Amino acid sequence: MTAFPESKAAGAARTPWTARLYASTLAVMALTGFGQMPIYNRYYMSDIPGLGWLADFYATRYVHYIGASVLLAVVFYAALEFLLLRKGNLRLTSTGWLRAALLGGVVLSGSVVVMKNFPYVYLPETFIIGLNLFHLGLAVALLLANLLCFAMKKRWAAGI
Repeated sequence: MTAFPESKAAGAARTPWTARLYASTLAVMALTGFGQMPIYNRYYMSDIPGLGWLADFYATRYVHYIGASVLLAVVFYAALEFLLLRKGNLRLTSTGWLRAALLGGVVLSGSVVVMKNFPYVYLPETFIIGLNLFHLGLAVALLLANLLCFAMKKRWAAGI
């Protein structure tokens, strides 16, 4: 018995739980990411019953960090599954490459944002502002790309 059965490697469909977890994690990340800006309290969205926690900066920050951990786990799982199990049968589509590049940019810029929160790490204010805008722009672009690809039924990968 091999570690990677051929029947699994031949399947071109992604596992449904990873797709659902990816989509729900992106939704949580968008909700809490925008919560890092004080828009929920400013526009009284946090007054809606059950959404009061969105006005708390630290609550949204910690939920965002937990979401980032889940997103990283899903991304690494999907990448390893693609590389180890399905690489011979699949190739990334052009929209898959675009979303992978945007996701990589969000992950890298988010990692720098996390590092700037460590004590003894100093970054100039203008760099931090630019980094935050860059991270926000990439996140919005990733969300729009995923929504458009979902609406147009574009897949990450296609069979060879």
